[in-house]
Amino acid sequence: YKLLDSSFPHDWVPTLQASALSPSGLQPLFVDLPRAQYVLLEFFAPWCPHCQHFAPELAKVAQALQSPAASGGALVAIQAVDCERLELDRVCQWAEASMMPKLVLAARDILLGGLGP
Repeated sequence: YKLLDSSFPHDWVPTLQASALSPSGLQPLFVDLPRAQYVLLEFFAPWCPHCQHFAPELAKVAQALQSPAASGGALVAIQAVDCERLELDRVCQWAEASMMPKLVLAARDILLGGLGP
């Protein structure tokens, strides 16, 4: 199959920024995540053909989840994690994202609490 453009967009999926992580070696790993009950982390690499083909489907999910839950806040927030960015390597290792795309769904409170190495 033909590879998509290596700069494929995650237009509807915000990318996790390094500022969301604690300084190196400190716990908790995450210090800033979107306000939602759950966070879905999608681990990808721009060169990965499976990630490129999955990106449009994830964008559809992100669009569908945009409406707030009955409680007023979002039920699920999605963050894409580019494992090619060196500053995000720690979170990719934590998720054992050696095969991509990889999805991790967890409660926001758990991710913001201390996680194992």
